[in-house]
Amino acid sequence: LNGIPIITIELKNTLTGQTAIDAVQQYIKDRSPNETLFKFKRCMVHFALGNEEIFMTSKLEGNDTEFLPFNKDIINPVNPNGHKVSYFWEGLLQKNQILDIIQNYLFIREDINRYDNTKKEILIFPRYHQIDAINKIKKEIKISESGKKFLIQHSTGSGKSYTIAWLAFQFLT
Repeated sequence: LNGIPIITIELKNTLTGQTAIDAVQQYIKDRSPNETLFKFKRCMVHFALGNEEIFMTSKLEGNDTEFLPFNKDIINPVNPNGHKVSYFWEGLLQKNQILDIIQNYLFIREDINRYDNTKKEILIFPRYHQIDAINKIKKEIKISESGKKFLIQHSTGSGKSYTIAWLAFQFLT
């Protein structure tokens, strides 16, 4: 963004025998969290991208790095018009979507360890299903009558609370 790196992507291609899992391993084993570009809060997110699936993390910590899926579903559906992951560059990497994420989603959560009182910062970046759910609800609200009820269905641990909070925040601002 204006010359400031905000996203890194390790790209892999199944035609060369590599997948998103290889990209995850490359981030963990070959990218030093001490290198300026990969330091915490230097970039908002790091994507491991293959032809069929995507993973993301907001903090590289060597072997302790945790990647989360950034897929449309548990398994990305077949795309008759291209790669299974084309939603990534066709939607997420568009200027308006990136700016929306920066303005309405990103935040740093501070966790305090109750045993030793140490603090840990976690940069929260939304996952694909959260952005998609919010965008669909916002679009529907604009075209439908007021008072309509909506159901947000996520699995356990998938960020329901964040999705609801981000949606409410966007209607309050």
